[in-house]
Amino acid sequence: MSLVLACVASLLGFGLLALGQERHWEAVTALAADRRVSQRVLMTMGLVLQALALPLLVFSQGAGFGSLLWGVLVTATAMSIAFVLSWRPRWLKPLAGLLRVKRSG
Repeated sequence: MSLVLACVASLLGFGLLALGQERHWEAVTALAADRRVSQRVLMTMGLVLQALALPLLVFSQGAGFGSLLWGVLVTATAMSIAFVLSWRPRWLKPLAGLLRVKRSG
């Protein structure tokens, strides 16, 4: 179960890191970047989720194999997000919808 949680955390983490960049945000949502949570918040949340995956794997698999598995997981999820962004960026739209800022006015 912790392997699944680590995969989800890493995938969401890289999704947030990608959406923190204006180019990817606009490709996913077709909205200006000022309609999102700040770049610093997105990057921080993405890095925290990446860092959360490591202790999950170390706790369940042990220090040696858990850290190795984390390295493989980070590589696989980074490639997955890169492929999604180049092939079907709209697949990240549900994640971007959670991060959209409501304008008052």
